[in-house]
Amino acid sequence: MYTVTVENPCRCFFRNGLPESQSFSSKEAAQKEAESLLAYMQKNFCKKHTFHLVSGLNGYTVSIRDA
Repeated sequence: MYTVTVENPCRCFFRNGLPESQSFSSKEAAQKEAESLLAYMQKNFCKKHTFHLVSGLNGYTVSIRDA
């Protein structure tokens, strides 16, 4: 089982109703979702934060940090 989690969700994240954690049966599916989520956040959220994708043994973490 592989997960995609969001670390330090911001208001934009909550307003969009996105899940903080998702589980996938393959690492490829988790990677695809993590990259899609990252691209969505970079395009649609306010520019007060930066977004970073970190790969781990059990999945991916999208980290939200102040710009």
